[in-house]
Amino acid sequence: MWCNRDMRKPKTYPSDPTPKEWAVIEPLLRRALYGRKPKPLGAPRKYSLYDLTRARLSVLRNGIHRRELPHDLPPDGLLPLPSLAAVRGLGAGRTRLSRPRPSAGALWLAEVGGSGQPACAHHAQRGARGYDGGKKIKGRKRPIVVDSQGSVLAVLVTPARVSDAQGGYEVLDAVLTRYRSVQVVIADSAYDREGLLEWSLGKWEVGLDCVGRSGGKGFVVCSRRWLVERRLAWLLRCRRLSRCYDVLCEVEAAWLWLAGGCWLMRRVARNTS
Repeated sequence: MWCNRDMRKPKTYPSDPTPKEWAVIEPLLRRALYGRKPKPLGAPRKYSLYDLTRARLSVLRNGIHRRELPHDLPPDGLLPLPSLAAVRGLGAGRTRLSRPRPSAGALWLAEVGGSGQPACAHHAQRGARGYDGGKKIKGRKRPIVVDSQGSVLAVLVTPARVSDAQGGYEVLDAVLTRYRSVQVVIADSAYDREGLLEWSLGKWEVGLDCVGRSGGKGFVVCSRRWLVERRLAWLLRCRRLSRCYDVLCEVEAAWLWLAGGCWLMRRVARNTS
């Protein structure tokens, strides 16, 4: 019987991590799943950790349904998403980069619409959503803080009805608690409200530099805004993040952490000799 030799080789996809990238992320995933135990307890896994990660990254990159994964990949969902969100621990690998401790951050907001589902009686199953009357946005908001290199320092997902300043309180508190080396945060002019500037100076002694439009009509370049806009563009390369498909805001935030951690994983792998 005729058989193609190429069919015997395992298929690879653009979303699969390379050997160098897998060497960077594997210890973090094993520590998140098993802790510091030398050997995992329980029954042996049917699928390897590498194949489970491939399935999760394929869903993230292509935005396909879990049941429509290629047959050579294991079913998505066997690997807990909060464990994959532990890729934000790649921040420990920042020592291999040029600036291990961030001294400045940029805070901006991204709006994303719903999944296109019609309104019905099962609205509770669609998760927390809202409507922003000022921006005419129905869905959710994603306040995000990045450093000068584009690495994600903190991300938060809130309903659209939550004001920008309220989301800024939570995301800044998470950043300044973890990264005490931050000295200044550059933010949009919408965050200069509800006492956020006085709160950051009084509690953390960190200045909040709110950048606004310099005037004029049409497109106006804002100082240092490209830092976050570039990061948001990189995140939206993952089709899973194009809309808010998840019921829980925490799950959507975990997908954002995973997308940001994969970018940092590739960068650390390139700088590793």
